[in-house]
Amino acid sequence: MGDGSGNFAPVWPDQTGISVSGDATSLTTTDFNNDGAPDLFIGVNAAEQITFDHAGGTADNTLCLRLPSNTPPGTQVTLTMKDGSTLPDQTAEIHAGGGYLSQSARLVFFGTGRNGTKAVKEISIQFPNRKTLSKTLSQLDKSGRTFRIHGAVP
Repeated sequence: MGDGSGNFAPVWPDQTGISVSGDATSLTTTDFNNDGAPDLFIGVNAAEQITFDHAGGTADNTLCLRLPSNTPPGTQVTLTMKDGSTLPDQTAEIHAGGGYLSQSARLVFFGTGRNGTKAVKEISIQFPNRKTLSKTLSQLDKSGRTFRIHGAVP
């Protein structure tokens, strides 16, 4: 469970408020309702898939970044925090695999802590061909709470 300052502690399933019976095989984070907050999709063998919509509260401590649909697997996205921030830099990687729901959506979520996006210095995207794109949040299109990277992948 996150404490809002970049630290996490293990939590037993019954303490999370998320209970899945049966053979849960996969979990992916996405944004079903385009509100910029992370929602969960859980795949279950021989049963209905389960969704959990982020409800209540705000997503002000989360940065949602939508990448172009042609972003290749192996792309790394790094969120760099401003000097003096108590949060560490964070990196996410776009995956493609052979298991249940193992391919990443082109939607990446980062925790930004209590200061929200004000603590973010820049976002860097390194593609598998080693080309890098770096942007500040003010250089990105914003729709609600979701920032978007547009254009062709280099």
